[in-house]
Order: sequence, then C-alpha cells, then structure tokens
Amino acid sequence: GAMGPGDVKLMGGLGALLGIVNVFWIGLFTCVMGGLLAVFYSLGQRSLPRMAHRTGELVKHIVLTGRLPKAEELNPTREDYMPCALAIALGVTAQYLYRGGS
Repeated sequence: GAMGPGDVKLMGGLGALLGIVNVFWIGLFTCVMGGLLAVFYSLGQRSLPRMAHRTGELVKHIVLTGRLPKAEELNPTREDYMPCALAIALGVTAQYLYRGGS
C-alpha cells in the first residue's frame, strides 16, 4: 500500500531501461530521498509530530509482530500519503551523480 501502481510501473520501466544493478542503487537512493521528502512534506503540512508518532508505531509493530503491517492496519488518512514519483526522480538523479554517470 505504500506505492501506487504508477510508481511500480515507473520502477519497472527504469529496470527495463537501466538494468538490475542501476535499479538497486536507484531503490537505495529513492529510500533516502523519500525519507527526506517525507520530513519536508510533513513540515509543510504541519504534521511532523504526527509523522514521528506514526513512525514510532510502525517500528513498534514490526518489533512486536516481526512483520510489516498492511496500510489499512495503520489507519492512514489522505494527508499521510505523499507522491513517490518525485522521490524516484531524485533517486535516479542521485544514483547517476554518485555512480559517475553510469
């Protein structure tokens, strides 16, 4: 439930164009960029304390149950969602710059 079907298609297309090794790096950089964007997004929405609390609840759930919860189990609201395409685009750019243009 974290990524929409368009985001999955975008990553699949990148995999087809760039190969598995580059998509691995893009995925790593996308995670970092997505985390930074989530903080900035929540600052803009004035919901940073709520995001921190929900992140704590997520970690607690993983530690206690040993599994990732489904999105419905966390009772998300519309404000909890952030478009992933920008994080993916920044991940592609960061991977390109970090790996010397390969």
